[in-house]
Parts: sequence; C-alpha cells; structure tokens
Amino acid sequence: MTPSTKYDFKFKDYAPWVFRELREDYFQLDPADYLLSLTAKYILSELGSPGKSGSFFYFSRDYRFIIKTIHHNEHKFLRRILKQYHEHIKENPHTLLSRFYGLHRVKLPRGRKIHFVIMHNLFPPHKDIHETYDLKGSTVGREYPEEKAMQNPRAVLKELNWIKRDKTRELGPEKRALLTEQLRRDSELLKELGVMDYSLLIGIHNMRRGNKDNVRRNTLRVFSVRQVPAH
Repeated sequence: MTPSTKYDFKFKDYAPWVFRELREDYFQLDPADYLLSLTAKYILSELGSPGKSGSFFYFSRDYRFIIKTIHHNEHKFLRRILKQYHEHIKENPHTLLSRFYGLHRVKLPRGRKIHFVIMHNLFPPHKDIHETYDLKGSTVGREYPEEKAMQNPRAVLKELNWIKRDKTRELGPEKRALLTEQLRRDSELLKELGVMDYSLLIGIHNMRRGNKDNVRRNTLRVFSVRQVPAH
C-alpha cells in the first residue's frame, strides 16, 4: 500500500512458504478449512486478564486454532529459530512441541504494531476439558490454590495439585517408550535453542460429565472481528 492510501490496518505475513509447508505437508491441514476457521465472523476470547506473559489468547470459532499475541522479542526469537524448528518437525512427525501455523503482524493507522502467532489448540474442539495441568517437573511453588480452582473450571493446575489429587498417567510399555523418546528429542532441541521455560500440558475430559457443564460456553465470550480490542 502506498503511503497516501487510506487503510484500517496493514497486515504482514512472515515466512509464508515455510509455514504453508509446515501446515500442509507435515501437520496435514487443509488450506480451505484453515482459512475458513480463521476468517469466520466471530472468534472466542478467554474471560479475564491476559496470561502471565501478558499475551492475549483467542480461539477460532470452531476451537481448532489459537490466536496468541506475542511481544516483539518473542516474534524475533521465533523467526530466528524457525529453521531448526522446521527441521525438527520434518524429522519428528509426532513431536509434542507447539504447532505453529503462522506468524503475523498487524499495524494500526497510528503506527502501533501487534504481533501474533497462530497455533494448534491441543485439546479436542468437541469435548470439554474439566481439568488442565501444566507440569514442569518441579514441586517448588508449583500449586494452584484449590479454593480458587473450585470456582474456576478453566484454571491451570500444577504439580502439587496433580499429586494431592492422586492423578497418574498409565501407559503400556510401547507407548511409554515412544512418549519418553519423543520428550527426549524435543528437550534436546529446546536445550540447543537455549529455551528453559517449557512444560507438559495435560487436559482431562471426564467421560461421565461429558459436555453437560458447557465449560467453554460459560467461560469464553464471543467477539465480532470488528470488536476485538487492540492489546
């Protein structure tokens, strides 16, 4: 767009061919489905304040994708490691690392820039998640107050909550070996990239409760695209 052109915002797409290859060749995403999910009239937002990092999270209308705002330094970091990330995905189709589908920037008329990334929603779009755990492998300061958890069904719990609730994860020998090896490979990449703050995210769907609690509907709010605040 020329400087004299009037516009509501400018959109920039980073490394489009790399992310397209990741989406279509390795993550098996249909281009039409992907575009349709992200260009629906409405999106969904978490209620309350942004996450600990200051980022805001939005869901596509069908819950399949997450739109996460990121700081400029995070944006630069992802671009810097994109080559290694791309190679890792090619060599590890069952990686447990976050699936990044696109990296973008929006520039508002007054010059403000908003960077954001499109990610895979780890949890199934058609099932409520009744308990969520963020596990880092440490118990130091790793507990979410149980009294708050009772009031917030989407609270992210931690190691001590997992232990006190007597949670276990049972796997057969083959699946355990595959999981352990993939975790080792993913951890090696993160070590190589100098990334320390990572964790294993686990979601539990209670089959007896099913979707009758309408967890998503009761804790998310709907935005028209025109109403999305510029955070």
